Amino acid sequence: MSTQNLSVQVELVKMFAVKANVNGTEYRNCHVKFTDPVSGNSETVWARIWETTVSNGAKVGDMLSARLEAWTGTDGVVRETLTVFAGSDAKQASASLFANALSAVKPATDLNAPM
Repeated sequence: MSTQNLSVQVELVKMFAVKANVNGTEYRNCHVKFTDPVSGNSETVWARIWETTVSNGAKVGDMLSARLEAWTGTDGVVRETLTVFAGSDAKQASASLFANALSAVKPATDLNAPM
């Protein structure tokens, strides 16, 4: 199973100011907490949440779905980001299954708010 297509359950911990991508689509950088159902260990990581998801009622403390997505920045560099969505299709997944996604997600230059 590819981690890119795996929707994993995360808790929305913190949201930052609304931004817009080059297409004008609004989003927010956010922190989400991923909990490994096997070990019980938690890790807080960077993610992106579309403003439409927030407008539709997503709020801090909600359990949401996240998956790894690749995108190209205005500088032409391809980055990987966890993107958070509303929905009930997310499953709890062990860190070992989701490890590639968690290790690939590094704060981009516009994800510079302190953890």
